[in-house]
Amino acid sequence: MKKSFWRHFRLPRKRKSKPKAEMVVYKPPKKHMTEPDRWKPPFATTKDAPPLKVDKQDLVIVSDPNAFDLGKVTATVGIMLQARMDYTFQLFVDECLERFKAQDWGGVNEKERRLNDLRVTARTGTICGIYTELGSGVQIWIATDLDQGITRICLSDER
Repeated sequence: MKKSFWRHFRLPRKRKSKPKAEMVVYKPPKKHMTEPDRWKPPFATTKDAPPLKVDKQDLVIVSDPNAFDLGKVTATVGIMLQARMDYTFQLFVDECLERFKAQDWGGVNEKERRLNDLRVTARTGTICGIYTELGSGVQIWIATDLDQGITRICLSDER
């Protein structure tokens, strides 16, 4: 039995037109929402306590609510040069860092003090402290970005 010639012959197919460049928008996946009013965290398992309500926010348990992490500490060139030339300035910078970590904001105004305290409680934003050395009158600024975990030390004219 002979096979037909046309059986193996393919006609050229008409190519589909290529789509024009368009923006592809992907919808974010739907998040699984648990029922927050039925969830009981491990620290609220007493029989008398009602379940903790959490609505559209993350629950963060903090052992010390007033402490914050300085993160990576950086200093400008002016601070580094001054510290190499003067050992007492180096001690002053160390003392200022300790004061800053203890939430003594130095010479900032009252409004900025309250904002710093609120930012430390919320653990977001940038907090700032201004300190002046009594002997030489040199003013340094210490700023911590709580979101990024970076602390910057600079002279007042370098900021």
